[in-house]
Amino acid sequence: MRPRIAPPLLLLLALFAIYGISRVNPVQSLKFTTNNLTAYIFVGAAFIIMLWAILAFKMARTTVDPIHPDRASTLVTTGPFRLSRNPMYLAMVFLLFAGLNKFGDFLGVPIFLIFLIYMDRVQIGAEEAAMRRKFGELYSQYCKSVRRWI
Repeated sequence: MRPRIAPPLLLLLALFAIYGISRVNPVQSLKFTTNNLTAYIFVGAAFIIMLWAILAFKMARTTVDPIHPDRASTLVTTGPFRLSRNPMYLAMVFLLFAGLNKFGDFLGVPIFLIFLIYMDRVQIGAEEAAMRRKFGELYSQYCKSVRRWI
């Protein structure tokens, strides 16, 4: 299955859904005194990871386009890609977790899980297949030395 919707758009849709649920159904609260602080920490970490990953792509002069991973000209293994094969998606999961924390509704948890599973199975799966076709053994070795998430 080839993804057709850009992951940032999926993230925004998931965030809006979690927010909407919290407005319609405030009874199922996951609110704790630390929710705001936790949300801000995860947002900060997400932006640092995202910017670091984009910088690594720009320095390697390759595409950041997740819909067309076959257009990659270089296998990026530096910066945050030394720690995770998917730091940008990790950052998106952090942002969604921050939203779940901030809005604090239990019914947002399935949206979080659906987003995570979709990214892991569909988006990352398609990208990894494209990277294997494009970079062959080099990518296989990279996969053996760096985890998919963290």
